[in-house]
Amino acid sequence: MSSRAEKQNVPAIAAVPVSAAVRVAYLFVYAARDPLYDHLLHDAKRYHEWASALAAGKPWEAGSFHQAPLYPYLVALAYALVGARPLAVYVIQLLCGLATIFLVWRIGSLARNRRAGLVAGSILALHGVLVFHVDPRPPGGSAPGALAA
Repeated sequence: MSSRAEKQNVPAIAAVPVSAAVRVAYLFVYAARDPLYDHLLHDAKRYHEWASALAAGKPWEAGSFHQAPLYPYLVALAYALVGARPLAVYVIQLLCGLATIFLVWRIGSLARNRRAGLVAGSILALHGVLVFHVDPRPPGGSAPGALAA
């Protein structure tokens, strides 16, 4: 790889750690200041209960699914590995957000050029809505990554 090509990749490579730092900082502020951090509501509570039951090897509900089942199965896998803590979900969604940034950068680079990919990835890296979706409002936080893939 030439020196010029390496220099062009530096901003793209730097966007992911900067974005990760912004998301981790948001997560710390969210955990410290939001009174609902430990109180899951509505869908988040239902998915947490569903995933906890699955991780414990218990059946959830008989019959057809009333919500998409893939998300609670992924959360159950995380719960089985690290315990039934919402922080595991936060980290998964943070990683999905970072993967989304990479995918947008890559799609922009392939569809147009490296500069277009860098601009698109950088805008996404600091976009407030995706930073906000680090918190457990499933499955919306993982939807942008699934759409980008």
